[in-house]
Formats: sequence, C-alpha cells, structure tokens
Amino acid sequence: MVEKSCEKIRERDEVKGKVLRITIRCTSQFRLETEDGRSYTKFVRYAVVTGANKGIGLEIVRQLASAGIKVVLTSRNQQRGLQALETLKASGLSHLVLFHQLDVADATSVTSLAGFIKSKFGKLDILINNAGIGGVIIKDSDLLIKVIMSRGLST
Repeated sequence: MVEKSCEKIRERDEVKGKVLRITIRCTSQFRLETEDGRSYTKFVRYAVVTGANKGIGLEIVRQLASAGIKVVLTSRNQQRGLQALETLKASGLSHLVLFHQLDVADATSVTSLAGFIKSKFGKLDILINNAGIGGVIIKDSDLLIKVIMSRGLST
C-alpha cells in the first residue's frame, strides 16, 4: 500500500507576524506487511528526466529505475519516447518508468507535465534536465555587441 502524507509549514516574519512562505512537504511511502505480521516501509522517490528517449537521458532513466526510483521518461517526440519505454521493458524496469510527452521550450507542455506530476505523485524529488534546445543565431554584428553589452537584457 502506498501512503502519501503532506505537511504544511508556515514561515512567519517574527517582527510583523506575517506569513512569508508556505511550504508543503509530501512524503510517499510503500508499506508492505508479510504473512507473519512483519511490516516494512520504503520511501518512494520520484524523478523526471527530460530528453530521455535516447543516449545519456535513456541511460540515466535506466540507472535511476534500477535504483528503485519511479521515473518519468520525457521526450518531445511521443513515438520516440514510447519506443524508449519499450526498450526499458526488456530490462524489466517498466513498472518503475512512465512516459510523458514534453517539449521544454513550450510552456503549455511544461505545465501539462507539472500537472501530471502533481496529480500522480504529489511531489518531485529529482529533476534531470537533459533536453537539448536550439540557441539563437544573431547575424547582425551590431546587434550581437548590443546583446553582449546589455547581458541579454532588453533596453
């Protein structure tokens, strides 16, 4: 049986008594009771690996799942992500790995993943941002100098 418990922590300004920050800490634990009445508790950890459909990302997912961590494998391309999930099934890790489509450059996609994590697990312990995104090419040398001098801030 998996149990989730959350605790609300309020940090107050000691002088004014106002609430500065509210933190919610959730723990998930797996409780197993044997036939002879012994009980074992294991805390469940959750991870997200972006860009995990191949290469280093896929291997990170494999290693985390091998350590007993529940991992969300993400990929911009749904078909490639599902193929990666099938690859992990051959390793016997499918019970610890889920797939969720994610484009880290798309706010709607990121929001969707955040909602999924919140509803499915209630917390996230590990985030590995392995997704590669393209940079910006500036061909106008005057603009390039302006961007560098302003440290990328709009003026």
